[in-house]
Amino acid sequence: MADFLLEIIPEPTAGTASVLVFEKKGKHAFIKGTGEDNLLCGTCKNVLCENIMRGQVQNLVFKCPNCDSFNLVK
Repeated sequence: MADFLLEIIPEPTAGTASVLVFEKKGKHAFIKGTGEDNLLCGTCKNVLCENIMRGQVQNLVFKCPNCDSFNLVK
């Protein structure tokens, strides 16, 4: 299993990126799978995608429900 810190970016301009936002504050994963990799918030290390396969998630921005940082998945 490998953990990957995501790149922190400024809040994207409306309409320029797909941004996933968790309505509930706290330490929550957006996606849970059966793979071997975790994607972590680049600021607080909250697990945003848990047990996924490498390359399964691409070209998305996650707004961390724990610290409100914008995390880019390339």
